[in-house]
Formats: sequence, structure tokens, C-alpha cells
Amino acid sequence: MKKISKPFSLGVLMLNTHFPRVMGDIGNPDSFAFNVLYERVSSAKVSAIVTLEGVNSDIKKDIFYSIKFLENKGVDLIVTTCGFLGEMQDELKESTNVPILTSSLLTLPFVRTFINKENDKVGVLTFDAKKLNEKHFGGHYKNDVVIGDIPKDGELYKTIKNDYLSLDVIK
Repeated sequence: MKKISKPFSLGVLMLNTHFPRVMGDIGNPDSFAFNVLYERVSSAKVSAIVTLEGVNSDIKKDIFYSIKFLENKGVDLIVTTCGFLGEMQDELKESTNVPILTSSLLTLPFVRTFINKENDKVGVLTFDAKKLNEKHFGGHYKNDVVIGDIPKDGELYKTIKNDYLSLDVIK
């Protein structure tokens, strides 16, 4: 008998943003050759997530609800569009039966396998380096991490911060 398996599907937890997502961005469905289900968390604005203090309890409730929604839709993997949600990795992992990756910062142990010298550093480029801290790294922060910002006067930063509906990718 031939085994029938369902196609892979990805669930993407989105912040409540409307700025354009370029090809290759996890928020752009054209970046994938398989089914992607997007779930926008209405309370999760950039200004509410990108903070030193972390995600507040009301927004966390909305995120947990959205994770359950994606799980109930039968996705095979859940990811997020914002690395600042890395602080919730363990909480979210415990709340769902679906594998979840909240941040690319969780790949640091893998990235470190490419470091050859004891004094080598791992560079992390983020939206706001002053607000990204140890709690966002899911336990993988070490003194070999160097955090940098995208330029505050650049097109990408302004577009994300102000949630502009267009992005000039040539500037």
C-alpha cells in the first residue's frame, strides 16, 4: 500500500506590521516553495515587542492564543518574524506540540561550530542593538557576541519603525 503523507506546512507568527517583506524574508510567502500559514498578532506592534523589558503579559496571552491557532490548523513547524520573541522560546515550546523557533538567535550554537580561533566573535545584526539583550538569546548568549544595528537613518529602519507601506530597496 502506498503511504500518503501531507505536504509540509509552515506557520508564521507575525507581528502586527504592514511594511513590505522582500523576497527571502520569512514574512514573504513567495520566499517558500511550500504552504505557509500566517497569523498576525494584533497587539504585537514593533514598539511593544522591541523593548528592554520584554513582552508584557497581555501580549504574551495573544501570542499563546495565536500559537494554538496555528497548531490547530495542523502546521508542522512554527516560526516568528521577530528575533525579540526569542525570550519566549521556552514558554512557547512548552505550550505547543508543534516544533517552534522564535528567533534565528537560537542558531548560535551551530554558528559557533564555524569559529576557528578562541577570540573570534559572532556578529548579530538587529533592528535595535540597545534593546536586544541576553534574555532574547534563549540561553545562548556568551561574551563572544557582538551586537550591531541596522542604520537608524536608513530606509529599512525607518520603514520598520514607522510601518511604512512601501520600501525603496535600492536606496
